[in-house]
Amino acid sequence: MGFTSWLRGGATAEFNLEQIFWDIAEGRTDVDAFGVASVFRARQMNADTLASLPLRVGDSLLPAPNRDQDTQGFVTETILSLQDHGDAYWRLDATGEIRVLPAEHMVVEFSHTERVEDRRRVYRFDNRVMRTAGVSRNLLVLSINRGPNDLTGFGPMQSKKVKSAVALVRYIDDYYISNAQPSGILSSPSKGTADEAKLLKESWLENVRARQPAVIFGDMEWKSTAFSPNDSQWVQAAQLSIGEISTLFGVPGSLLNFNMPGSSLTYENVESVYQGYWRQTLKPTYGSRIERALTDVLGSQVRFDPEELFLASIQDRATAASQLAGAGFDGADAADAVGLPVMGFERKDSNVPTSG
Repeated sequence: MGFTSWLRGGATAEFNLEQIFWDIAEGRTDVDAFGVASVFRARQMNADTLASLPLRVGDSLLPAPNRDQDTQGFVTETILSLQDHGDAYWRLDATGEIRVLPAEHMVVEFSHTERVEDRRRVYRFDNRVMRTAGVSRNLLVLSINRGPNDLTGFGPMQSKKVKSAVALVRYIDDYYISNAQPSGILSSPSKGTADEAKLLKESWLENVRARQPAVIFGDMEWKSTAFSPNDSQWVQAAQLSIGEISTLFGVPGSLLNFNMPGSSLTYENVESVYQGYWRQTLKPTYGSRIERALTDVLGSQVRFDPEELFLASIQDRATAASQLAGAGFDGADAADAVGLPVMGFERKDSNVPTSG
């Protein structure tokens, strides 16, 4: 089942607590991770925020990297690959086009050499060896969190913390899908056959899931073996999970609707959130790698322009423009300096009267 079909509810998931733990142990929670809102949003935030910024070569915008894709789509694919797999693979062709290869089709292994220090990583895409060095290279590899003895990098989506968040959500869903009935034991001092016990269990479950009263007769007794939602503190656990995902992906908690206890986010300091986001996550983790790689390929300096992230509110910018104008700047120059339209501002060398 594809991700889109799953997201639209094309299939009904069966929840089984034992299967959840097996899924975690064997790493089969990649698709389920998109069902955790904080994971989905954090992954999307990193990719979309950086991809929305202009990429400049000198004073010009970077042209499309290939004929089928614009720069924003190219950057988005690169960051998603880094987050999901720890590596992003760019294929370079003779025409100068650059494309992001699907990491699932790449096989990485160390070369066989007698000395460990001489070994290198060998990349095969669809069973074809790719060249990462020399004038004929056709592959450029970007990695995050890759040590000298690691074949590949390690992205936040590969963390066990994501799998824990998935397990929490699935367990809570399981609780409410089963009509919010905790697991328990129906017991009786009387002896019964295995068939009678099976029939009683099926009848009990059918009534519970159909939201019908369940009847205990004779000398039977129900004993719960699970905590209530309040005892389990699911609300606090869910909030803690969001905070941990925020830290894992490097996204400010406020952008995921999470604030640490005792903290406050005011109208005046929202812009500082994005400044910290750029300096602590977007630039060092993803932006610098992409800039260096493109500079290497193109032979010209390539840089992201983060100015749009740091723009203050219109009111704050208007105040700043007024202060600059009062200090002797042209009205139009002052407006342009703070990112406001220059229309309606008078230049000192203009003979045409305009309204300020």
